[in-house]
Amino acid sequence: MVERTKKQKEHTVKMGKENRGKVRSKEVREKNRKARLGKKHSKEAKGKISKNNSKFWTGKK
Repeated sequence: MVERTKKQKEHTVKMGKENRGKVRSKEVREKNRKARLGKKHSKEAKGKISKNNSKFWTGKK
């Protein structure tokens, strides 16, 4: 099993607290799924997402 860093654990706890008690209705879930359906990220967006993810998890700014 891969050990998670303190930052990763804190992130999970933070996200859990923010989303606690929020139950999405079936209509909302369906709407969100349809909105994303078939839409892919552009190359620029993929690069940006990847860069932001690596910055976040490595702690670099």
